Amino acid sequence: MRRIERHAGRRLVAGIPAVWLAVFFLIPFLIVLKISFSEARLAIPPYAPLITWLRGVPIPSIHLASYAYLFTDPLYLRSYLY
Repeated sequence: MRRIERHAGRRLVAGIPAVWLAVFFLIPFLIVLKISFSEARLAIPPYAPLITWLRGVPIPSIHLASYAYLFTDPLYLRSYLY
């Protein structure tokens, strides 16, 4: 019985940093990733939604313009290769 309690304590000690990383690193990272695939707008929020609904059907609207700019602008290419 003691061995099970010891393993539960180890999982708790390892789980607290994992939850901390998920909340303060992974979730903001996913939000920024979502924004990077959206279209920029002059409104609040300053980006378009990724999913629009047309007659009850979800239609994804993923834009790759930001990534196309990264791979076509010489400044970013030189910086990456450097």
